[in-house]
Formats: sequence, C-alpha cells, structure tokens
Amino acid sequence: MIGLEDGLNLEELMERVACGDREAFERMYAAVSGPVYGLVTHVLRDRAQCEKVTQEVLVELWQTAPRYEASHGSVLAWVMSCTHRRAVDRKRADRGDHTGADGSATSRRLGQGTGEGDKRTEHQQVRDGWDTLTEIQREAVTLTYYAGHTYPQAAAHLHTSHDAIKTSLHDALVHLATARTPDEDMSPLA
Repeated sequence: MIGLEDGLNLEELMERVACGDREAFERMYAAVSGPVYGLVTHVLRDRAQCEKVTQEVLVELWQTAPRYEASHGSVLAWVMSCTHRRAVDRKRADRGDHTGADGSATSRRLGQGTGEGDKRTEHQQVRDGWDTLTEIQREAVTLTYYAGHTYPQAAAHLHTSHDAIKTSLHDALVHLATARTPDEDMSPLA
C-alpha cells in the first residue's frame, strides 16, 4: 500500500477522489502516474502512445473513481489492471486486431485468415499450450485472469509468494502466445 506524506493511503485518497475532490486527484495522480507510465511502456514502447494511454488511464481514474470497490483489491491493483487493459487494447488496435460483432477478437494481419478452420487451429494450439503449462502456471492464470483475484490473493491461495505468481503468469502468457503464433514475438511485455 502506497503511503503518502501526510499518512493518507491510496484507499483514503480514492474515497475523496470519488467525491470529486480535485486536490485528492492531484495527489493520486502524483502517486500513480509513474507506475502507470512504467507499465504502459512495457506494453507499447512508442513514447507518444505511452503518454497518450497514461493520460487516458488517469482520466478514466477520475471518471470511474465512484465505481471502485475496495473488496475487489487495492487501488493500485485496480489502477494497474485498468492500465494493462487499456495498453493491450491500444497495442491490438495498432497491430490491426479488431473485435467482431460477436465480441471475439479476430486478426486482420496480412496472410492470416479468419475462417472457422483457422479459429479451430488457433484454439487447438492454445489448448495444446495450456496442457504443457506447469500446475502453478495454470492455477495462476485461472485465479488472476478468470477468477479475478489480485496477485496477493492468488499468492495466498496457492501458498506462494507474490513474485512467484508474477513470474508464473509472465512465463505462462509468453508460452501460450508462443504456442499460438510460434513465428511472431507475441510476448505480453514486448
């Protein structure tokens, strides 16, 4: 939990931001803009895009602060989750990935089909990759991405460290991306 100079923490600041307190937002901005920008740069690389996405995340924080629920995780985890989602969405948009009418992502990259047979092949590649993950990698992905647990919650559930969860997730996602598209660098941190 990030503590601030006057003893307040992000959760207390978020309560004030949710009530429209501009001074609290300025302090929140100062506390989280660095970590937000850092995460965005891991996903995007292009400085102008990184700055734009960082700004979008912080505007979203101001606009959606009243919807934050402490029972779902810390303020920083919530902000970083929003950051990651927005950065990945921007990367997909820049790569040419689009969401179809049914909500499923389809790629429009040159030379890659989007027919039913291609989808079956891709799904099979991911299933094959899933089967080769370690038990902790599968559980870490399931708990964080599908069950919505924070890293600390997943670590407590699996009786391991926060760093072990982060490493397992990173390794699992890289492995699954490689299994799906072995000829492309699809690292989530690329």
